[in-house]
Amino acid sequence: MRLGPIVLKIRLGETRFGNMVAGAAELAIAQEETFSGDLAFVVPLEELAGPNIQDAGLTQLVTESFSVVVALRNDNQQRDKTGLGAYDILDEVRAELFRAILNWHPNTDTEHPISYVGGSIIDVTPSYLWYQFDFQYDRFITEEDGAQDSNIDDFLSIYAEYVLVCDQE
Repeated sequence: MRLGPIVLKIRLGETRFGNMVAGAAELAIAQEETFSGDLAFVVPLEELAGPNIQDAGLTQLVTESFSVVVALRNDNQQRDKTGLGAYDILDEVRAELFRAILNWHPNTDTEHPISYVGGSIIDVTPSYLWYQFDFQYDRFITEEDGAQDSNIDDFLSIYAEYVLVCDQE
């Protein structure tokens, strides 16, 4: 899964994050550091492959999942340290992310566009609400993605001759 195009698509979308969208490595750093403003991170989740649907070839459907983890400032109001202020804007953030990436084909080999899977709270601190939006898309693996047929008979005969010579020594 290539996260770069997804990060760029969110950056180009009209979201509150602007250029403050990064990948998984930056997420690990951000969780340990102090920062200002709202941030978003695109993180790979999993890749699930279905069975090969051809008897004499290769065609597999692969579902690739990723999350957009957002850190929303929770300290805009000095009295509100419960996350309610930040949680109230989650609907707006969700709508912004939907406009940026929902129904988009991230690759030319993508069978289905990006769809929304769900979301959940990761953490609430006095400064930030961390929330995870999960997305997925499907693509196919075909014969062109795998090893191409080659003449293995030549290799087998050379290997067999090598074994015979080694056994005689």
